[in-house]
Amino acid sequence: MIINGSGFGSTQGVIKFADANSGGASTISLTEPSDYISWNDNQIRIKIHRRAGTGDLEVWDENSNNQLATTPITIEWAELNVYSDYRSFSEVVRQNVHFIQRDPTCHGIILIYDDFHGPSGGFAGDIDARGAFERAIETWRCETFVNLSLHPGTTDVGLGNDDISIVMYNPDLPNGVLGRCTYWFYGAGNGSCNQFNTVWFLNEMDVQFAETPGSLSWCFSGSCGFFEYDFESVALHEVGHGNGLGHVIDPNKTMHYAVSNGTEHRTLSSEEIEAGEFRLNLSQSCYSSLGLTPMTLLNSSSCLISNIICTALPVELLQFQVQASNGASILNWSTATEQNNRHFIVQRSTDLQVWKDIGNVPGQGNSNQQLDYSFIDNTPQPGINFYRLKQVDWDDTFTYSPIQEVRFNEKGQFEVHPNPVQDGISRIQFPTDVDPEDAVTGKLLDASGRLIWERQLRSQDFLDLAKLPQGSYFLQIVQERAVQTIRLIN
Repeated sequence: MIINGSGFGSTQGVIKFADANSGGASTISLTEPSDYISWNDNQIRIKIHRRAGTGDLEVWDENSNNQLATTPITIEWAELNVYSDYRSFSEVVRQNVHFIQRDPTCHGIILIYDDFHGPSGGFAGDIDARGAFERAIETWRCETFVNLSLHPGTTDVGLGNDDISIVMYNPDLPNGVLGRCTYWFYGAGNGSCNQFNTVWFLNEMDVQFAETPGSLSWCFSGSCGFFEYDFESVALHEVGHGNGLGHVIDPNKTMHYAVSNGTEHRTLSSEEIEAGEFRLNLSQSCYSSLGLTPMTLLNSSSCLISNIICTALPVELLQFQVQASNGASILNWSTATEQNNRHFIVQRSTDLQVWKDIGNVPGQGNSNQQLDYSFIDNTPQPGINFYRLKQVDWDDTFTYSPIQEVRFNEKGQFEVHPNPVQDGISRIQFPTDVDPEDAVTGKLLDASGRLIWERQLRSQDFLDLAKLPQGSYFLQIVQERAVQTIRLIN
């Protein structure tokens, strides 16, 4: 964005936008230096904040004491980005999130219904909710051709960074929250990393709904009454977040920051379609050197609801996870069904280009029930280790699993991933010389040094910053006489 005027001064100040997440009731400031491109007395060049909404843009001096200018702006759609310095960037920069093939069957992202949480049978057992959700999925599929599909089975794994994109009722949603899309991003790069070969991609999206919308009721058909919330409108909104779109301030749009009772928004505006297509077009470059393949887009025929169920391969991989523990990589994966499965070859890479076979795990041939597998790599390499499974049939045909990664820290160094924090959630990872079952004292401080909380932390514990304002925070990890401080970006 270019802001022309006068009296801005030669010293960089602060730009504030109406915060779309609050409907403009508050402002949100650009805080990262990389978002300010240039600043002089007559012109300012900036990147627009990902939470900027329609309203007044404010120009303030460097200490936010004096407002220098204001002008109204209109934000038609917002894009959710990642702020990161991964890998080898000299500063935190804004990076786009790409859509890649997260499954080898339908070459997109597969969501699976939860059958445990909420009412009996979970979300999977609620036929009305499933119908409304599938209509919402079809709208996004046919308007933008995003490749989202549904698994034919169900799961009880619940919410978590577990490589499984679920649709569920979440009884732990705060009061007043109708739905939430929690998503996890991962980054990939090579040893000579720069902005042109670092790729952040969507790894997983978990779509959650309140079992009961407060004191009102869900409406699953047309003509919703004043005391009802339209389920399909909420589903369309939350899937929009999964597609990488943020809030706007426009009650006539699906991505408006709040859904009102007694109203229906079951179609996408032309601007929202444009935004969805823009996101997908970003992802159609070739990332073969990083082991990534762009999502295969749908068409006007394949997008229809009749094609929404993804037909499974002979081996349906339900989940694949890798964790570091006491200097080793622990790999766990599960299959939903197997046909002619000979074995899994476990492969490791440090650069996503050269893959080494490090193990062989026999398959079960044929099975129609969930099977669990594990493998331990006792000799991982320092730094980031990438893992994948090569599933081989008896006729020697094979497919590859999604890629997982784990980092082995230098001795004594704790880490937090992802950082910047995504959707308010991150995790702490212990160094290899610290027992993951041990607890350390963690203190979260704001940028001014004010203590926000202090508690005991264990390896892989969640750090929940969702209710804190965006900005920089500091996590102090106290071990006996040693203190390590990690800067977090929320």
